Amino acid sequence: MAVHQLEASGLEGLLGAQDEDEVTSEFFDNDGDEYKLTVEQMDPGANRDPYQVLLGPDNATVWADSENDTYFIIYDTDSNNLNTDTRSIEDDDSLEANFTVYEDEDNLTDVEDGETVLDDYSFVEAEYMVDEPVNVSASGEQTIMGETTVAPGTEVSLRARSSGDTQPSFLKTATVYVTENQTFSSTFDFSEQEVGDTFELTVRGGAADSETFDGNVVESVETETNMTETEMTETEMTETEMTDTETEAPGTDTKRPADTEAARYGHRHGACHEP
Repeated sequence: MAVHQLEASGLEGLLGAQDEDEVTSEFFDNDGDEYKLTVEQMDPGANRDPYQVLLGPDNATVWADSENDTYFIIYDTDSNNLNTDTRSIEDDDSLEANFTVYEDEDNLTDVEDGETVLDDYSFVEAEYMVDEPVNVSASGEQTIMGETTVAPGTEVSLRARSSGDTQPSFLKTATVYVTENQTFSSTFDFSEQEVGDTFELTVRGGAADSETFDGNVVESVETETNMTETEMTETEMTETEMTDTETEAPGTDTKRPADTEAARYGHRHGACHEP
């Protein structure tokens, strides 16, 4: 899945409907007349034309936040709705999104030649990474941490289950959220376990497939301080702003925001590894 965020005044007149299906329909009905949104491959390779992602109501959804002049265009990267039948979106592909508003005295902008804003982003495999083996001490407040390519704000479930001949058996769970720097962590109480006990840590949630890592209870664990601990919460998850494509206020020239990356949801092509 990829999400483009557009911030532009004037669209509320065209996208006046509040129903999600109607907003999506109206957005694409006007695409090509009042404005144009294109998504095209960058760096297709030698002797190859770049493919284009054909966006429409069949493979994309538009969410409108008219009060804040913000619109989100979400499309399924696994739909492979391209302008060619011989290509598909792959991990490590880079795409450029181009949103252009045409110049017209009755249109959304009176800037000569219209306005254009560009942004580019890359696809990476959605995965979780934890240093293995996962070593903890037989005491409380043991921190387990990892990194991921899934979006910040994604809910992640951590489960530490005893393995092998460990007795008594145990199961410890936690729910955390991916931080802005794409890390996650939680603390567990291993004070009732013995040195030599083993366990399996399972990480699941979001776009990535679940991953399992081997763990051990050891005499002591070296403390790491280079990763921010994820705050655990039982309240509703804070909404994460994703900004693949943004429009600027009328009167500005074409701008290219900083590069971003998008994790492909639910589709893996092999190991790799970033609104």
